[in-house]
Amino acid sequence: TEYRELTIDQVCSFLPGQYIPKNLYEDGGPFFVYGSNSIMGSHTESLYDGPVTVMAAIGYAGAVRYSPDACWVNNNAFAIRANRSCDSHFLFLWLENKLNLAAVTKGTAQPYIDRKALQRQKILLPPLAEQRQVVALVESFDDFVSNLASGKSNAGTLRVGVLGELLNGGRKIPASYDKFLKAA
Repeated sequence: TEYRELTIDQVCSFLPGQYIPKNLYEDGGPFFVYGSNSIMGSHTESLYDGPVTVMAAIGYAGAVRYSPDACWVNNNAFAIRANRSCDSHFLFLWLENKLNLAAVTKGTAQPYIDRKALQRQKILLPPLAEQRQVVALVESFDDFVSNLASGKSNAGTLRVGVLGELLNGGRKIPASYDKFLKAA
C-alpha cells in the first residue's frame, strides 16, 4: 500500500463561512447552520453542498464537525472540502484526531486558526480504497459504542423496574430473572 505525504492544501480546499443574522434562522429549516463548534440552528438555504468538514476559526479554534449534507457555515468557522484523492469523512477523522492544533492556532484570549499554517500541515494519505475502509471500520465501531450506550440506558431502566417490583411487598423473584442470578 502506497501512502503519500502531502500538505493539507493538496488534499482539500478551504471555503469561507458567511454571516447570517440569528433572526433569519428558521426553526425546522432543512439546512443546519454551523458555527464555532456547534450547530447554531437551521436555515432554508445552504451555503455549501455536503459533504464538508466544518472547522471553528476562532474561539474553539480547530474544533471540527462533519456535515454529510448541504449546510450553512457562519463566519466564525469555515468549510473544508476534500478533493478527489481524499475521502471527505477520512479527512474529517484525520483533522479531528491527528491535526497538531498547537501548530495551527494563534492568540491566547481568543484563539484563532492560522490558515497558512493549517495548509502546510502534513497528512499521510493512504490510497482512496484504504481511506474508505478506515471510515467504514470507525463507523462500525461508533455504531457498536452507540448500541452499548443505548443498551446501558435500557438496562438501567430495566433495573429500576425490577427493583420496584422486587422491593414492593416482598414479591418472589420471577423465574425469568434466573439467567441474571446465574451470571452473578
